[in-house]
Amino acid sequence: MIVTRGFCVSLGPSVSVRVNIIQSDNGQTLSPPDRPKPRRHNAKRCPLDERHAIVLALANHDSVESIRRTYHKSRHTVLAIRQQYAQEIEEAQKLIRMVVETKYLDAQSKAIALMEQKMAACSPIQLMKICDWLTDKALKLETSVQASPYPLSIKLAALRRAKRNGLPLPSP
Repeated sequence: MIVTRGFCVSLGPSVSVRVNIIQSDNGQTLSPPDRPKPRRHNAKRCPLDERHAIVLALANHDSVESIRRTYHKSRHTVLAIRQQYAQEIEEAQKLIRMVVETKYLDAQSKAIALMEQKMAACSPIQLMKICDWLTDKALKLETSVQASPYPLSIKLAALRRAKRNGLPLPSP
């Protein structure tokens, strides 16, 4: 065997050695990826009429869960539609607001016209009765719903018990 410094030279029997380097991370960094894993959805495969209905439901502030149940789509599909069609949702909200305001103004003008027509045909005594009735209604609207000392749940439970046992219903 001949050995020299710096280099190893062997002229005798040799053994084959293979070096296997095993890295637990396969040469990648251990930090999480920079971008999150994309969610799976079929927003683009959703039929156009269903997509439009989902946009209108989102514009109407329906919950994602109720939209998902109504249209049998995944939560991720509804969220993707909300993200991809944000401008259409805003436009639909403006349209809904405009339609509601228009309908409200139409109903208000019809109600005023009907009241004027009814008031023209009424005698002064009937007008006083109507005014008194409207005042009572306004006072009832101003009072709290919980005017009784018993909570509403106790009242409902008593009504259910009376109905189940066939007893006469308690008076309010």
